[in-house]
Amino acid sequence: MATDICTKRLTKELRNLMKHPMTDPKITVAAQDSNICEVHYVIEVPFDDTEAEAKQKEEAKNQFVSKVPQGGVNDATTRKKSTASSTITTTITSPYAGGIYHGVLLFPKEYPLRPPGVKLLTKNGRFHINRRLCLSMSDFHPESWNPMWSIGTIITGLYSFMIETQRTTGSIDTSNKQKRIYAKQSLEYNVCDPTFCELFPQYVELYKRRKQQEDDAKKKAAAANTAAGVTKEETTKSSPIIIGGGHRRRNYDGDEIDGLCATIAGLVAVLSVLLAMRFM
Repeated sequence: MATDICTKRLTKELRNLMKHPMTDPKITVAAQDSNICEVHYVIEVPFDDTEAEAKQKEEAKNQFVSKVPQGGVNDATTRKKSTASSTITTTITSPYAGGIYHGVLLFPKEYPLRPPGVKLLTKNGRFHINRRLCLSMSDFHPESWNPMWSIGTIITGLYSFMIETQRTTGSIDTSNKQKRIYAKQSLEYNVCDPTFCELFPQYVELYKRRKQQEDDAKKKAAAANTAAGVTKEETTKSSPIIIGGGHRRRNYDGDEIDGLCATIAGLVAVLSVLLAMRFM
């Protein structure tokens, strides 16, 4: 049973996150009605930047750096911008792009004096699912816990650690290709979880819309293939007509040749008669 301090603190933090949701990345939270200490979250990783967007950002960064003189605070600013450009590159090539990751924070009744357990429940290729993760802000390290940290701080820290490659208890090694496969399948994986569907109905609707779009695209493709098949069949059926026309043309030409041969034969016969009469 959570203490009054724990309940009040979590209630306040949840309200603040619902009123001012986090957008980079997009984070959505919801607590179980029967247990406020079980806070579920969804991290929605943005899709990759397009090549055009990446080029625009790179050009903007280069223009900024070219205008900054050397020395002093400006050098620090330049380094900051260079770091930002590295972040952009990471975003462009992120194997988690487009992924929707569901997890849970398990707060102790003594919160905020003690840290929560942190789990990811969606296959991701970075961490084991449904296993407590060893993070500086999790219950693996109560000695490093800061009572000023909040739900938002914890999830942001988890995401920052997720997109890195440093190993920890609960992490796994997979290829970027496998991570991208998990990211693509993440929403479909999540909607198989009744708790996810109950707490995040907006993502269930998103899944339905995407499936409808996929079904519509398949129907259009099937219709296009069917139309192509009909056109091919009509062309095949019309071919004998063309071929038949060719045969008639060749028959007609043959009749002309036969007539010409008969005429020549007649002329030869007449000449033969004339020659015979001359020598009589």
